[in-house]
Amino acid sequence: MSSTFGHTLAAFAAYEAVRGEETARRWPWVFVAVANLPDLDVPLAALLGGEWVARLSLGGESDGHHGFTHTLFFALVAATAAFLLARRGLPRPPRARVAVALALTALLHPVLDWGVGRGVGIRFFWPLADHRYFCAWPFVPTAYYGHSLGEFVRAQFGGAALAGFALEAVIFGPWWCAARRRSAPAVALAALVSAAGLLAAHAQALWVEN
Repeated sequence: MSSTFGHTLAAFAAYEAVRGEETARRWPWVFVAVANLPDLDVPLAALLGGEWVARLSLGGESDGHHGFTHTLFFALVAATAAFLLARRGLPRPPRARVAVALALTALLHPVLDWGVGRGVGIRFFWPLADHRYFCAWPFVPTAYYGHSLGEFVRAQFGGAALAGFALEAVIFGPWWCAARRRSAPAVALAALVSAAGLLAAHAQALWVEN
């Protein structure tokens, strides 16, 4: 899975792409919340345990992660609910673009986790289909978690985790900057730098496997 840091950077980039005077200060955090909501399955599985692990993972073949919260269905429901709750005070003209950007932010979470190329795979089309999809060409750094708060904190300071944060900054950071500048040169530069980060993340994934 991609880390909270990576998902948050992607969310800020999406928000900046539709930012305007009409969008209230709360909207960046709405995007961040939607981007990270699927990963609530990690603490929920740790806290509830037992049969809830099976329910969260849609079968129990994992530790509760990458289950129904990582489906396209959940992403669209979460984005719709967040938009309806936060749209008060947002004028009608920008509503459509904010709603679309929020939906894309939510949909990006399972795609990024799929891009890690590890774990039990992603059931994108649940409940319509149960097939788990695996990425044969990993392009996103792996995040490191734990089954307790202490394990989680220690994992964030490991060399592999810090390297992953750096790669995520290279992959997503340029798009955030480009969205703020809103110029063709900035977008072109972001594409080049981000592509280099994706290639580096793929090389890291190959190194971890070997």
